[in-house]
This record gives sequence, structure tokens and C-alpha cells, in this order.
Amino acid sequence: ATAKNLLDNFLKIYGTKVVEIFDIFHDISESLKESRESLAMKVKEISLLYSSLETLLSSLDKEVVMSNILDIIVKNFNADGCAVILRDADGKLRIKKHIGLKEEDVNTIEFECDSNTYVARAFDSGKIVVIEDVDRLAIPPKIKRLNDDSAIKSLTVAPIVVASIPLGVIVTVHKEKRFFSENFLNFLQGLANQLGLALKNAELYEELNKLNIDLENKVKERTIELERKSKLLEEANIHLKEVDKLKSQFLATMSHELRTPLNSIIGYTQLILDGVDGPITDEQREDLERIEKNGKHLLQLINDILDLSKIEAGKMELKIEKISLKELVDSVVPIVEPLIRDKKLTLNINIDKDITVLADRQRLSQIFINLLTNSIKFTQEGYIEIGYTLRNDLINKSWAEIYVKDTGIGISKENQAVIFEAFRQVDEKDAKKPKGTGLGLSITKRLVEMHGGSIWLESETGKGTTMFFTMPVSEDEVLPFVKEISLLKGGEKRLVIIEEREDILQVLYDFLSREGYTVFYSNFRDALDEIKRKKPMAIVLDIIYSEEKNWSILQKLKEDNETAKIPVILISIEGDFEKGYSVG
Repeated sequence: ATAKNLLDNFLKIYGTKVVEIFDIFHDISESLKESRESLAMKVKEISLLYSSLETLLSSLDKEVVMSNILDIIVKNFNADGCAVILRDADGKLRIKKHIGLKEEDVNTIEFECDSNTYVARAFDSGKIVVIEDVDRLAIPPKIKRLNDDSAIKSLTVAPIVVASIPLGVIVTVHKEKRFFSENFLNFLQGLANQLGLALKNAELYEELNKLNIDLENKVKERTIELERKSKLLEEANIHLKEVDKLKSQFLATMSHELRTPLNSIIGYTQLILDGVDGPITDEQREDLERIEKNGKHLLQLINDILDLSKIEAGKMELKIEKISLKELVDSVVPIVEPLIRDKKLTLNINIDKDITVLADRQRLSQIFINLLTNSIKFTQEGYIEIGYTLRNDLINKSWAEIYVKDTGIGISKENQAVIFEAFRQVDEKDAKKPKGTGLGLSITKRLVEMHGGSIWLESETGKGTTMFFTMPVSEDEVLPFVKEISLLKGGEKRLVIIEEREDILQVLYDFLSREGYTVFYSNFRDALDEIKRKKPMAIVLDIIYSEEKNWSILQKLKEDNETAKIPVILISIEGDFEKGYSVG
């Protein structure tokens, strides 16, 4: 058979199927073509959206942002005109930027948000409004002409929405009636969304910029105000210096003009009382004694005020010298003895062993006199006691802890908090309310602090008061264990801490290590053996709440010949140091 016959036979049998196959291939080809075109369109749209976004984000100026979006629309949508319409503060929609519209129309056009216009519908619904043939509208649009007086035949309105909040719309207008594809509308809405974000960014930037300007203005105002106040302060400071100078002059005058005649009055009164000018009657003696008493009281008030003024002005200088504490107390006692005798009180001086302190003799005497007269003033019966204890601080400096104790009315907790303030006067219910300037204890506190010491009190209402103050002691009075530590500092500075609380141990370790000591630690159980092995220069022992087991280790240390001479530094919450001294 010839080839033609074979082909004829094949077509007779499979002809219909072949046609169907060709049709299928044709359909597939057309579908692929459409898909390629659609894909190319999508790529173009995405590319355009991306470039549009870049353009919009390149500026934070609203006017520039709106101009950019309109340029993109005109170039890519074949629009004859377009406009951005935004809602104003009064709620009306107005054209903010446009291309191609009639200028006189633009200035007069506005839309109510709740009206039936195409702009209001898109704004309210959040959906694009499309008008393909304006002539078929029952109500003609407000935007009617282009800038060349051409009539508008079709238009689109895309809502500008950010975070579900409508801002306005984008309007495109065209001279011809036209069909708007889905791609066209989707792309337009994408641009509207981008514009919304760009406008919001620009708005936030404007607000931030305004806040910055406001802040700068406030800073400028504040700076001007500060400069003004600084000038006022400077003027006030000059004025204060002048006032201080006048005060000093006044005090100097008062010192001479008041104290000199007052001393004369007191002196002549004493001469008359002594009978220098002849005998006096009992009534005259009583009057003269009252004059003498009040004169001395007034002189003391003047001296207190002068002393406080000198201290505050930093003009009081101390002449530090080595002073026998017992000798100084003996010199003060005769001054206050008449007051003690008048009230039938007992004075106990508990200074069995003398000690040398480093102080200004006149000011230390003043401290004692102030504290003693204060105690006598508020004590109706019982005794006044003076004594001291030798103490050491954490830096191995020795202090005399001196006390003046009385059995007076005591001081309430409320008054204890303010008793050292200037011009404060204790006003206890049971007191006979003796009056003064309220400067005695304040001056005493400042004098103690000028010596580097501190002052405090312990008191209970109805049970008396004990005033404590510290004074530095001469190196000759340093406690033995402090001397031994000083001698050992030439070699290895090795310490053993006996402590079972980790937090306290860490604090002690950090502090002592920084001071150059080699620190070891032990619990109470193994302490004796550990100390014998380490042979430290000193031992730091924490006596927790004065428990007997803690004191027992100190007892063992002092009883053992190998450890008896090693100095022990006690740390105690309850301050039970006397027991420590008694153990050794």
C-alpha cells in the first residue's frame, strides 16, 4: 500500500481524535499565552507598586507625597486628571492636591461625608466607586471639567484608609467613556493604601517635629528662666555676703557692747554682795542675788549665740592638745557644784583610771558644762554620773566613749529625734519648764563633731537620760590588741574570720581583702584548730546575738597558750563588748 493509502486509513479510523487533540493543544497554548500576559502584568504592577512606595517614602512632606502619587497615576493609568481629597477638621472633604482639573472649580468644591455623592460613598464604604459613563448619572458630579474645559466622561474613586480609619479618597477622571479592568482598580486601590500610610507617616513626622520645636522653645524658655534665676541667686548671694558681713559686725558689736557692761553689772553686784560698799539688808541681798543670777543667765545666752555663729561661719578654730580626762572633769565640777548642791543631788565621777584625750581644752570643758547643766536642770532627785569606756573602731582607732548620766525626767522618743537641733527646747510634761535659747545641745553636738567624734543619747521617760559622746585618745592610750596588730603589719597581714553567715562573711572578706589582708575563715566548731594552723595576726569573731556557744570559742582561744595572745576583734549586734573585755 502506498503512503497515501495508509494516511487515508489512519484518518478514517483516528481523524476525529486528532482534531480533538489539536483543539486541546490550541486551548493550552492560548491559556499559557494569557497566563504569561497576566503574569507580566502582575510583575509590572508589583514593580510599579514597589517603585511607587519608594517614591512615597522618600519624603515626609504631605504636599510632596500627594504630588508624587498624582504623577504616578497620570503616567501609569492614562488618566486625564486626578485629585487627592481629604477630610478636614470640620468633617468636610476637600481637594488638597490635583492635576488637570479646572482651578476655579477646585477652590469651590467640597463634599459632605454623609452625602449621596460618589466621593462620600467611597469614603463611607471603604470600597472603590466606578463611573464608566458620567452622562448616565441622575445627579451630575461636582467635578465636571478639566483645565482645558473638556468635559469629564468617566471617573474612579478609591478610598484612602489606614487602620480602618478613612482619611479621604483618590479620584481619577477621563475625557472618554472607558471600561476599568479589575487589574486597574486593584492597582489604584494599592496606590491609595500606600498614600494613606505615607500621609500618616508625614503626619506623625509633623507632630514629632512640632513636639521638637515646642521642646526646643521650652528649653530656650527654661534656659532664659534659669539664667534669670541664676542672676537672681548671684545677686542674692552677694546680698547674703553683705548680710553675713553685717551679722559679723553686729555680733562683734554685741560681743563688746553687751558683754562688757553686762560683766560690769555682774561684777559690781558681786562686790556689793561681798559687802565692799558696806552692809546691805536681807531684802537688798535677795534683789542683788536675783540681778546676779539673771545677769549670768543673759551672759550665757549671748555666749551661746556667739559660739553658734562662729561655728556656722567656720571661724571657730580648735587648739588640740593632750588632756587628762580626770583633770579636766575635776576642773569643771566646781562650776556646776553649786547647782548640784542647791538641788541636793549626788555627783558620781566614775574615772578610776585616767586617760589622755586629744581635744581643745576650752571646748571640751564647754561640752561637759553644757551636758552637766542640762542634766541638773531636768533632775529633781537622785544623782549625776560621769564616766568613760575605751572603744576601738573598725580602722583600729581608739576613742574615749564618755557619758553623763542622770536620774531625771527622761526624754520622750519624739523629743529625742530633735533634741540636738538649734533653738529646740524639750518640753516634757513633768518638767518645770526651765527656759533657755535651746542652743546648748546643738552647740555641744557641733563641738563634738568638730573633734571628729559623735554624740547620742539613751533615755526613757521617767527613768533618766544618758548622754554619750566620743573623743579621740592619745596613741599612748591605744588598746593592747590594736598595738599588736600595728606591730604585725610589717609581715604578712593574715586574718581568720570566725563566721557562719555567708552574707556577713562575704562583706568582711571583700572589705579586708581590699585593705591588703590575707583572709581565711572558719566555722565555730573548727575555729581553734584552724587558727593554730594559720597563725593569724588577728581574729575577727562575730558574736551572734550573744549566744553562749559563741562566747565559748573566745574563752577557748584565751585559755589556749598558742592562741591566747592573738588579738580578737568582736562584732556584736547587741554591743556586749564589756563581756568580751572580761574574757580577755
